[in-house]
Amino acid sequence: MTVHVLLGAGGSGSRMKNSMNKSFLLLEGKPLIAHSLLKFQHHPEISSIIVMVHKEWVNELMTWVNRLGITKIKRVVEGGKERQDSVRIGLETLSQLHPKEDDIVLVHNAANPLLTDGLISECIRAAQLHRASVAGYRVKDTLKRVGDDGHILETLERKEWWGMQTPQCIEYALFVRAHAQALKEGFYGTDDVQLVERLKIRPMVVDGGYENLKITTPEDLLVAERILQKRRESEFPTQNT
Repeated sequence: MTVHVLLGAGGSGSRMKNSMNKSFLLLEGKPLIAHSLLKFQHHPEISSIIVMVHKEWVNELMTWVNRLGITKIKRVVEGGKERQDSVRIGLETLSQLHPKEDDIVLVHNAANPLLTDGLISECIRAAQLHRASVAGYRVKDTLKRVGDDGHILETLERKEWWGMQTPQCIEYALFVRAHAQALKEGFYGTDDVQLVERLKIRPMVVDGGYENLKITTPEDLLVAERILQKRRESEFPTQNT
C-alpha cells in the first residue's frame, strides 16, 4: 500500500483582502503551501505528491520546491475551474504513476498549513480500515436551522455535528469510481469524501482539532503564527538556569 498526495494550491485571497493566490501568502517567512510540502516530504508513509496550481504560480512554486529540497513531487498540473475539477485532474494525473487499487489518495488544501505528522498518520490508518477518512473538528457553537425569512426553525443537537477539514484520504480505486460517477451525473460536492458517500461508503472522521485551521482571513494568519510558536515552545521548552 502506497500513499499519494494531491495538494491543491488554488484559491483566491479575496477574503484575505489580497489579490494573490492564497496558497503563497507568507506564514513565518514561507508560503502556506511550503508548510504542507515539508510535512509530506518528511513523512515516511508519503511516496508521491502531485500539486494542482494555476500556471501563473508554477515558477513561484518551483522556486520554493528547490529552496526547500522537496523531492517527492512527481507532477505539477494546472487545476480546473472548481476545486473538484482540480482534484479530478490530479487523480487522472496520478494514474500515470500506476497506483494500485488499494493505494491511498490523500487530498489536502494548501490553505490548511498546520497539519501534523500524527494527523496524517491517523487519517491514513483510518482510510486503510474504512476505505475513506476525513479530518474534522467538533462544532463548539450552538447550531440553528434558519428559514429564508430569517426565523429559527429548530435547534440542532450540537454533539452530532462536525466541521470538515483536510486531509481527506480515500482508497484509489474507490476514489476513481466516485469521481467518474460525479462527472457523469454533473454532481459537485463540497468536499472529497462526499463523492464516496454517494457510493454508500461511510468515511471515518478523525479528530483534527481546532489547530488544523483553514487560512481564510488576515486574523487566521495571526492565529496560525501563534500556534506554530506554541508548538515550538512545547517542543523546545525554555530551560531555567
